[in-house]
Amino acid sequence: MLKAQHKTLVILAGTVWLIGGLILLPLGVTLIMQAIQQPGPILSWLVAHMGAIEDSAAVIIALSLFVGFMKGRFVLAKSAQRVVNRIYSLPAPASIFQIYSLPFYGLIASMILLGMLVRFIGAAPEIRGIVDIAIGAALVNGSMHYYRIAFSPNQKPIS
Repeated sequence: MLKAQHKTLVILAGTVWLIGGLILLPLGVTLIMQAIQQPGPILSWLVAHMGAIEDSAAVIIALSLFVGFMKGRFVLAKSAQRVVNRIYSLPAPASIFQIYSLPFYGLIASMILLGMLVRFIGAAPEIRGIVDIAIGAALVNGSMHYYRIAFSPNQKPIS
């Protein structure tokens, strides 16, 4: 069984979130760019009010990034803190498979399945793009919480 010290486990947990975010962000932007070819309801509405379709797509991307940033800052940071506290409560060295609790692994699996379901049901590319960009930005921002703790001088979780 692979075991590691607390700091390594915190870095690994943050890296999982970072990789997920870095996969979703370009995927979301690509979907928004595809939506320019066949605008859906949101992009069409923005074009009617703004004019240029490229400007409308940029607004969608910017708003999605903002929503993702806010979610990462205020929601995922709390979730990351719970994971960090869990990691520091484990005896050192701990198994890398103990980073997340079993319900958290279930949450991760359900989020992946939800993303696949949205794709399977044929949601408009702009909707999928908005969701992917927002979640990707939230994951990247949330991952920074792990790194701040792992690389802080005292390396202790914040209660």
